[in-house]
Amino acid sequence: NFEKLNQFLDDANYPVAIKSDIEVIHVDFTQKAIEGKIEFRKDGIYYLHNGYWQQGYMYIKTADVERFDFPKYHNMNCKTIRDQKNRGAFDNHYFWSNQKMVDIQQRGTSKVHVDCILQLCGNCRKEFEEKYYITTEDFFNSLEIEEEANVIQPKDLDIFGYTKNWHQISRKFREKENYVCGSCLIDLSDHKRFLEVHHIDLNKTNNKLGNLQSLCIECHINVDQLHRDNFKNSKTRQVWLQKFKEIQRELSEKRNDKSW
Repeated sequence: NFEKLNQFLDDANYPVAIKSDIEVIHVDFTQKAIEGKIEFRKDGIYYLHNGYWQQGYMYIKTADVERFDFPKYHNMNCKTIRDQKNRGAFDNHYFWSNQKMVDIQQRGTSKVHVDCILQLCGNCRKEFEEKYYITTEDFFNSLEIEEEANVIQPKDLDIFGYTKNWHQISRKFREKENYVCGSCLIDLSDHKRFLEVHHIDLNKTNNKLGNLQSLCIECHINVDQLHRDNFKNSKTRQVWLQKFKEIQRELSEKRNDKSW
């Protein structure tokens, strides 16, 4: 079991690597629920797989796509699901999955729509207490970020106090937010270098999704007094802010031209 080696590495403060690959799972919802392996929680629907609870969603596996378009996916026991249960129209219709895309079979035929990205149910949006994800692709990308946040132990930091995988986490999070500032809503998809990721609790090692916020450089500088003080002491940040203000003016002029 390499006990002595593990002890040596721990004593030397080497990071503990954690498997980060997301295992894609796709199972019959009703069967696994009967086995007691499905749980509805406030932040999603969980499936017990190999001793670990995995977060996912459920969707109808066979639908009349030609008449009613693609089915919605669900991440909680919402009003739609409760109504289906009351009508006896719930069992044996759903699959549980954590995939980015799924296959939907056309009801009454052998036709299969492959690699479908589903939209979230409207009732789930209304009732979900946590931050919801519009599509199954958004949901899968959020799992990638959460997995990335756990790859390296916080004791393995860079010289600035960030985890050494922070660059990858920041990039994926900004992609997920479509390079839009979460405060002023400026779209920086053409000027990505000016969009940054803020740790809400100021803990640079807490890379959980709920602790991250996409902010343009100006909003990030002004998020609190600590960041304003850091800005005053950084010539580099001051230069970058001036460049960003030039970008703001350019974007404003383009919007005015389009309006005109």
